[in-house]
Amino acid sequence: MKVFISYGFADYEAVKRMKESLSGRFDVFCFEKQNDIGKPVWDTIVKRIDWADVFIVYITPATLDRAMSVGQESGHAKKAGKFIIPLKDRGVSAPDLGILADLKWIEIDQENPGTAYQTLADTIWDYALTQEKQKAKKTNNLLWVLGGLLLIALFSKGEYEDDY
Repeated sequence: MKVFISYGFADYEAVKRMKESLSGRFDVFCFEKQNDIGKPVWDTIVKRIDWADVFIVYITPATLDRAMSVGQESGHAKKAGKFIIPLKDRGVSAPDLGILADLKWIEIDQENPGTAYQTLADTIWDYALTQEKQKAKKTNNLLWVLGGLLLIALFSKGEYEDDY
């Protein structure tokens, strides 16, 4: 699974630890710095959100100070139909989540984030399994349709030969 993490730069160290905890199991991206001076940052961020299967938004009181950027990223992820997981600090109330308030979130204890990280990893893994099952079901349905079309073609071939 490809994972994008949206966060406020004040939380960089905490997000870096979270990224490290997920990286062994998932392909994780979080914007760290712009190396290409003069190139638009937003283009890079949008491409990475589009690339991701899962969008994590790390929300702390510091994030709320940067709500415009995180809100834009979250809005783009929601519009793109991404699976969004809000990871919310205890100091953030539900109304502060804005467009994410209707989603179930994971609460993180900054002093002991391990439980939240494990819940996050389990949630991503469950989502990955669900996606695989849906993909297998679609493939199975397609095979049934193709098989039916093949049978129709085989039986109808002889039916029209006498007309010519």
